[in-house]
Amino acid sequence: MSADKRVIAVVGCATVGSEVAALAAEAGALVLAIDEAPRPYGELESSVPSWHLALVGGSIGRIDENLAHPDIAFVPRTGLGRDVSLEALEALGVTVIEATGRKRESVPALPGSVDAAYCLSADALMSWFNRRGHLAWPGPDVVLPAHVAVVGNGLAAFEAARLVSIELHRRALEERGHVIGPESLVREGLAATLKRLGVTTEQLGVAPVSLVISEGLDAFLLDAPTALRGAAIDALRTRDLVNLLPGFELVDLVDRGAGRMLSLVNTRAEGFVLSHACELLVDGREVRAGHQATGSALSDVFGRFEPSLLDKLWEARLVPARSDEAAIMRGEVLAEAVGSAVRELARATVDEALARPCPAGTTERATAWARGRQDAVGFDDYASWIGATRRRWLY
Repeated sequence: MSADKRVIAVVGCATVGSEVAALAAEAGALVLAIDEAPRPYGELESSVPSWHLALVGGSIGRIDENLAHPDIAFVPRTGLGRDVSLEALEALGVTVIEATGRKRESVPALPGSVDAAYCLSADALMSWFNRRGHLAWPGPDVVLPAHVAVVGNGLAAFEAARLVSIELHRRALEERGHVIGPESLVREGLAATLKRLGVTTEQLGVAPVSLVISEGLDAFLLDAPTALRGAAIDALRTRDLVNLLPGFELVDLVDRGAGRMLSLVNTRAEGFVLSHACELLVDGREVRAGHQATGSALSDVFGRFEPSLLDKLWEARLVPARSDEAAIMRGEVLAEAVGSAVRELARATVDEALARPCPAGTTERATAWARGRQDAVGFDDYASWIGATRRRWLY
């Protein structure tokens, strides 16, 4: 590598970050691709249920292809502000681009006296579901009780409620000798599967998971395409056997003697109060900040996609593919479309970074820092590192 290369650090190496890194490397920069996790796949692994992995396989493959560029140094297990500061990177002469893809705002605390021991975030639930069974999964293991409720109005709550319902039914079916994977249950639908097997939810002893939709069905999955919203809500009820409680506000989760009960109030029905059995509450609430249509911020790239692409992404999450082959094909097409869209939106930011002056010695300093940090976490090269983390999860 020549000594006068512009050095760019890209923080966050999933879909957005890997495209930014590849775009900069292809333009002649040396890129430090920094991620706080061992693997660069971000929400593809932590927020997307495993039955979509055939779909997102194309995205994971594209990330791998991007980060394998010879002028990209992948630096895993390195958090900005935790393991290295922004000031330290800039002192090396490096230009830093934060490419987290989405901008999240913190959701308010749950009301009442909800004990953390009886509450789980949707992300924690999804992480457990996707990574359980791996030797290095740190746990603790999630034991789903008989009575589970989910609260939230968006995709996180939708996926969490579907996950819990599928997992409770899968477990009950397995106890009766029917070993069926979650992918098959999603594709066929729980209701159709039970009908084919000649059993009912009641016979299985499964209490339906309840989804508390505080603002009502008119505000549920509000960002989804109109043509898909109604079908998704109906599928949640009829295919996935989730009990919807629209219009109810969560008041508290209390011990009533006969067990833990969720206290709910319906503000649209003159304050009607409902007590609902609940041994575990899954918090699927999410607040997403408004995106910036102009400027160099890369914190809400997904929110700036063309409507047609957003519609396809929603369809991929809400409508099960007919087969693994169809899911893989859809995933490859979407990965290409998303990658192209990200590059177009990020091009101005990358061009601006490339145009900045490069202090003498930057390449040497940045390369030495990257190698030192890689040695500290045990990283050798990208291909062998990813291969190792596929054999044993390092979370």
